[in-house]
Amino acid sequence: MIITPQFQFQWDFHTLYDRINCQFQTSSEAINYCTTYPIMAKWNFIAILFLALANSFSATMAAENDTNLMLWGCSASTNRELCLTLLRSDPRSFGAKGYTELGKIMVEFALAKAEETLSFVTSSANKTTDKAVGTILGVCHRLYDRIIREHIPNAIETSTESEESATRIVGDAVLDEENCEKEFSRNHVKSVLTRRNNDFGDIAVLAQELWFLVWG
Repeated sequence: MIITPQFQFQWDFHTLYDRINCQFQTSSEAINYCTTYPIMAKWNFIAILFLALANSFSATMAAENDTNLMLWGCSASTNRELCLTLLRSDPRSFGAKGYTELGKIMVEFALAKAEETLSFVTSSANKTTDKAVGTILGVCHRLYDRIIREHIPNAIETSTESEESATRIVGDAVLDEENCEKEFSRNHVKSVLTRRNNDFGDIAVLAQELWFLVWG
């Protein structure tokens, strides 16, 4: 369950209140504490409540900095929370003038994930003693190399002229990622890249969805 700042505060408040406020305690440990240290219990509650308010305020402020463009774009995607989390981590998002720019930012995250996956593939291929796994990793290496060298750079360049074409090019990158994963099942070998492939695919699709808002 995703906890929003408002819900997080409500949960923290009631939890702290039940644990520290002597008037509503039922556990023997808490009653003993409140009976022995009534003033300390009262001030502990106030101090912790203050911290909870401060944390809630900070989280709310971070959300309030989101632009309508970010909120609407991510709300129209298949993974709103991931979309907002990634965009919030890049300062350029807050000054973006349109979905074309947000899509570029997102596809750069996909590029970073592809580079991370390729590095893992290379390392795993050098370490494995399983011939079948080594062969499959070799296929995935070629696929991710193409994603990094061709698909994503072409998508970024093309997006300035045609978001639709850029979206289709990212689709080719997603297809390569899927073919990498299928290579394992095709050879009846347990995939060592499922999570990484899925992570790349999820981010790449977000870039497609942001661009689709321009031309769809």
